[in-house]
Amino acid sequence: MGKLYDEHVSQKRQFTIAASERINMVDYGVLHARDNRLIGFEEKPKLPYLVSMGIYIVNRSVLDHVPPGQKYGFDDLMLSMLASNQPVYVERYPGYWLDIGRVDDYMRAVEEFDQRRKQLLPGSDER
Repeated sequence: MGKLYDEHVSQKRQFTIAASERINMVDYGVLHARDNRLIGFEEKPKLPYLVSMGIYIVNRSVLDHVPPGQKYGFDDLMLSMLASNQPVYVERYPGYWLDIGRVDDYMRAVEEFDQRRKQLLPGSDER
Protein backbone atom coordinates (compact mmCIF):
# COMPACT_ATOMS: atom_id res chain seq x y z
CA MET A 1 0.00 0.00 0.00
CA GLY A 2 3.06 2.29 -0.07
CA LYS A 3 2.28 3.08 -3.69
CA LEU A 4 -1.22 4.20 -2.67
CA TYR A 5 0.24 6.57 -0.06
CA ASP A 6 2.88 7.91 -2.44
CA GLU A 7 0.24 8.68 -5.07
CA HIS A 8 -1.98 10.39 -2.49
CA VAL A 9 0.84 12.61 -1.22
CA SER A 10 2.40 13.42 -4.60
CA GLN A 11 -0.98 14.47 -6.02
CA LYS A 12 -1.83 16.50 -2.86
CA ARG A 13 -5.17 14.75 -2.51
CA GLN A 14 -7.63 15.23 0.36
CA PHE A 15 -9.08 11.72 0.30
CA THR A 16 -8.09 8.47 -1.40
CA ILE A 17 -9.98 5.19 -1.20
CA ALA A 18 -8.42 1.81 -2.05
CA ALA A 19 -10.86 -0.22 -4.12
CA SER A 20 -11.14 -3.76 -5.38
CA GLU A 21 -13.08 -4.99 -8.37
CA ARG A 22 -15.69 -7.62 -7.52
CA ILE A 23 -18.17 -9.54 -9.61
CA ASN A 24 -21.65 -10.31 -8.37
CA MET A 25 -23.03 -13.49 -9.85
CA VAL A 26 -26.81 -13.28 -10.23
CA ASP A 27 -28.43 -16.68 -9.70
CA TYR A 28 -31.44 -15.90 -11.88
CA GLY A 29 -32.36 -14.97 -15.41
CA VAL A 30 -32.79 -11.20 -15.30
CA LEU A 31 -35.75 -9.66 -17.10
CA HIS A 32 -35.66 -6.11 -18.41
CA ALA A 33 -39.21 -4.77 -18.81
CA ARG A 34 -40.90 -1.52 -19.69
CA ASP A 35 -44.66 -1.05 -19.54
CA ASN A 36 -45.10 -4.76 -18.68
CA ARG A 37 -43.32 -5.81 -21.88
CA LEU A 38 -40.04 -7.70 -22.07
CA ILE A 39 -37.36 -5.57 -23.72
CA GLY A 40 -34.31 -7.59 -22.73
CA PHE A 41 -33.10 -10.72 -21.01
CA GLU A 42 -29.82 -11.85 -19.43
CA GLU A 43 -29.27 -15.42 -18.24
CA LYS A 44 -27.44 -15.35 -14.88
CA PRO A 45 -25.43 -12.18 -15.60
CA LYS A 46 -22.17 -11.27 -13.91
CA LEU A 47 -22.20 -7.69 -12.66
CA PRO A 48 -18.80 -6.04 -12.09
CA TYR A 49 -18.43 -3.19 -9.59
CA LEU A 50 -15.85 -1.44 -7.40
CA VAL A 51 -15.95 -1.85 -3.63
CA SER A 52 -14.17 0.03 -0.90
CA MET A 53 -11.49 -2.10 0.74
CA GLY A 54 -11.84 -0.11 3.96
CA ILE A 55 -8.39 1.44 3.40
CA TYR A 56 -8.33 5.22 3.22
CA ILE A 57 -5.71 7.94 3.15
CA VAL A 58 -7.12 11.20 4.42
CA ASN A 59 -5.79 14.71 4.74
CA ARG A 60 -6.59 16.41 8.06
CA SER A 61 -8.60 19.04 6.19
CA VAL A 62 -11.31 16.41 5.66
CA LEU A 63 -12.17 16.71 9.37
CA ASP A 64 -13.74 20.07 8.52
CA HIS A 65 -16.57 18.08 6.89
CA VAL A 66 -17.31 16.11 10.07
CA PRO A 67 -19.80 17.77 12.41
CA PRO A 68 -18.77 17.57 16.07
CA GLY A 69 -20.70 15.64 18.68
CA GLN A 70 -22.77 13.35 16.47
CA LYS A 71 -22.60 9.99 14.75
CA TYR A 72 -21.06 10.49 11.34
CA GLY A 73 -20.03 7.47 9.33
CA PHE A 74 -18.03 6.91 6.17
CA ASP A 75 -21.21 6.98 4.08
CA ASP A 76 -22.20 10.35 5.58
CA LEU A 77 -18.75 11.75 4.85
CA MET A 78 -18.74 10.51 1.24
CA LEU A 79 -22.20 11.95 0.58
CA SER A 80 -21.16 15.27 2.13
CA MET A 81 -17.98 15.45 0.07
CA LEU A 82 -19.85 14.59 -3.12
CA ALA A 83 -22.56 17.17 -2.37
CA SER A 84 -19.94 19.86 -1.81
CA ASN A 85 -18.05 18.78 -4.94
CA GLN A 86 -14.92 17.83 -2.99
CA PRO A 87 -12.62 15.46 -4.88
CA VAL A 88 -12.39 11.92 -3.56
CA TYR A 89 -10.03 9.64 -5.48
CA VAL A 90 -10.35 5.92 -5.98
CA GLU A 91 -7.30 3.75 -6.62
CA ARG A 92 -7.94 0.24 -7.91
CA TYR A 93 -5.90 -2.45 -6.18
CA PRO A 94 -5.25 -5.27 -8.65
CA GLY A 95 -3.96 -7.75 -6.06
CA TYR A 96 -5.53 -10.43 -3.90
CA TRP A 97 -8.14 -9.07 -1.51
CA LEU A 98 -10.97 -10.63 0.46
CA ASP A 99 -13.41 -9.06 2.91
CA ILE A 100 -12.97 -11.38 5.89
CA GLY A 101 -15.96 -9.73 7.56
CA ARG A 102 -18.10 -11.75 5.13
CA VAL A 103 -18.49 -15.43 5.97
CA ASP A 104 -17.82 -16.70 2.44
CA ASP A 105 -14.68 -14.56 2.03
CA TYR A 106 -13.46 -15.55 5.49
CA MET A 107 -13.88 -19.25 4.70
CA ARG A 108 -12.08 -18.76 1.38
CA ALA A 109 -9.21 -16.99 3.17
CA VAL A 110 -8.89 -19.90 5.63
CA GLU A 111 -8.91 -22.43 2.79
CA GLU A 112 -6.35 -20.51 0.70
CA PHE A 113 -4.01 -19.38 3.46
CA ASP A 114 -1.45 -22.20 3.28
CA GLN A 115 -1.15 -22.04 -0.50
CA ARG A 116 -0.81 -18.23 -0.40
CA ARG A 117 1.41 -18.04 2.68
CA LYS A 118 4.45 -16.64 0.80
CA GLN A 119 2.29 -14.03 -0.94
CA LEU A 120 0.50 -12.97 2.24
CA LEU A 121 3.47 -13.16 4.62
CA PRO A 122 6.57 -12.39 2.53
CA GLY A 123 9.76 -13.18 4.38
CA SER A 124 8.07 -15.49 6.87
CA ASP A 125 9.39 -18.97 7.46
CA GLU A 126 7.57 -21.90 5.92
CA ARG A 127 5.98 -24.38 8.28
